[in-house]
Amino acid sequence: METNSIIILAGIIAVAVIGITVTVKLMISLFKQNKDDTVVKQKVNKKTNNLMWIYDLYKNTPFLKRYFVKIRTKVSLMYPADGYSINLMTSRILAKGTLGGIIAVILTMLLSQGNIFFICSGLLISYVVITEIVTNAVNNLEFIILEQFQDALQKVRHHYHECNMVDQSILMCIDEVPYEIGLHMQTIYDIITSPNMKYETDKYIDSCPDKMMLTFLAICSSIQEAGDGLVDGKSKFLTGLEQLTADVSDELLMKKKSKYAFMALSWIAIFPVVVIKPVETWVVTYMEEVKSFYNGIYGIVAMVTIFVLSFIMHSLIISLRDKEREIEKDNDIFAKIAEIPVVSDFLSKVIRKRFSKYNYYNNEMKGMGDHTGPKAFLLKRLAFGMTAFIVTIVILFFSGITQKINDLNDFSEAFVTATVPSEEYRESMRSIAKEYTAISKRDDIKPEDLTIKIMKETGLKQTYAEQVADVVNARLNDYYNTYFKWFYILIALVLGLIGYMVPVWMLKFKHPVINMRKQEEVLQFQSLILILMYMDGINLEEILEWLERFSYCFKEEIATCRMNLNSGQERALTDMQTLVQYQPFSNFVDNLKAIDKVGVIDAFDEVKQEREFNRKKKELEMTESLEEKASKARMASYVPLFATLAMYMIVPMGLYAAQMYAEFNSIMK
Repeated sequence: METNSIIILAGIIAVAVIGITVTVKLMISLFKQNKDDTVVKQKVNKKTNNLMWIYDLYKNTPFLKRYFVKIRTKVSLMYPADGYSINLMTSRILAKGTLGGIIAVILTMLLSQGNIFFICSGLLISYVVITEIVTNAVNNLEFIILEQFQDALQKVRHHYHECNMVDQSILMCIDEVPYEIGLHMQTIYDIITSPNMKYETDKYIDSCPDKMMLTFLAICSSIQEAGDGLVDGKSKFLTGLEQLTADVSDELLMKKKSKYAFMALSWIAIFPVVVIKPVETWVVTYMEEVKSFYNGIYGIVAMVTIFVLSFIMHSLIISLRDKEREIEKDNDIFAKIAEIPVVSDFLSKVIRKRFSKYNYYNNEMKGMGDHTGPKAFLLKRLAFGMTAFIVTIVILFFSGITQKINDLNDFSEAFVTATVPSEEYRESMRSIAKEYTAISKRDDIKPEDLTIKIMKETGLKQTYAEQVADVVNARLNDYYNTYFKWFYILIALVLGLIGYMVPVWMLKFKHPVINMRKQEEVLQFQSLILILMYMDGINLEEILEWLERFSYCFKEEIATCRMNLNSGQERALTDMQTLVQYQPFSNFVDNLKAIDKVGVIDAFDEVKQEREFNRKKKELEMTESLEEKASKARMASYVPLFATLAMYMIVPMGLYAAQMYAEFNSIMK
């Protein structure tokens, strides 16, 4: 036990030293940065940059490299600078996350009290802390750029009144706006002045799928190519800017509402992880007898369950809170494994038996930008189920071993309430109890003979020898009753089934998000069509091409429709309606069908007339959806707290009360 304590202490000291060193370096780097200097306006010499070591750390570490690339991709979508500046911005964001992660690791080690399960679980939560800090930083950057974009649109509008030239209006605006949004404006200026504008537009879409920026590009490119004109006495360009400005204002308003609605909920979900050990210490202080619960199998299972619940609930809250960047997921590890012939055949057989169900799952996945397909989804369900089953078996097995070791070696809490001559005498009784527990286990001494043996060999008086014998016998009974029981398999099967259902429950939990994404996309299509409908010579194929560029939820179906146009426009559009089965999108497709008969302007005249109504309807529905999501998030955030209260306080106290009641009845009888 002493050796273990030394090892644990050494580990804590090592982590603390490393953590403090890295923390100090991070603090120095961060404080040297100006708070308002979100982005460097020109390249900084690499030698003078204090954050390049973070870049080197993440780029040269296999696991961290993948995470760095992920965050860098998100940053590059909002910050289209040169590679060096993007790396610098990413390093700055990751520095904050790394600092938070180091603090979380140190806190985990300090609170662990040497519990290996707490340490392992705590490290997982440390990862959650890092991702939470990084996600918030990325979201803040996105919000800042959107605010800057709103101001930039006003400046472009002002300059257009002066010169009546789209490219010159953007060029004059660049020097008047902050650096971040200036990068986007410069990129759009370069595209619309390029001799191959279509090619450059496609490149920009691949690198920056932000809907607002793409809408601005569509407005500018269409006017630059076909020229401006009057619609109902107003400039087409200025009308488009007016519509876009209104959309940006709505988006900013919803982001502000979302920020306040979800404030601190993600942190509440992981807060129980911090209080587990303090709660345990507090309960044990007043009820020593419950310590065996916390050190035993059920205590370890309760602790791991709380950690898992915190992780899952935090993930659900994040999925409801954050509108993920428009990065489509076409491939992952599950999709790759699902394509292995043997695995693919098995998954296909299962899916065919439940085709309608997995078709529904697939449509919901597409709404979240996940195009990995039903086979990958089924494989994920199987993987989650098997992992939950195996992990449960492993935890129950090793927690049993841990309890057996504690039964034989940990006597620190023995004889706490016993009346003894001195503390030295109490420690001597503990040493004797530990020694005779090992002897009795080895030599199989009968309980009735143990007291006499202890008296003869140690010189303890009968009263104290009986107390030692009682402790030894209790420990041995607990030792022999601790084994892998048959119902552990049943528990593992139940948890495996829960793991199997988790992907489905997460889809259902995200349903409001999916519906809102679809609704937003249809409204975005309407905004786009109001721009495209006045372009000279615009036809159905070109409209579908623009819709595909903007699409996220319906991208696959629109692409299929474009390819099938040669077989008949009416049939291709009808097939797309059948595949999607979403009424607002179906209504929009009806307008597309009418193009062949009445032309683009007349086909979408209804959309034009109902534009303001649709905006107000969208705002109302988005507010209702936000309230629904926030309500679910609040419910999810308190689940780990209630689980901690029940499993870490009520259950051990209840078991202790039941034990006292049983002893009282025994005395009375």
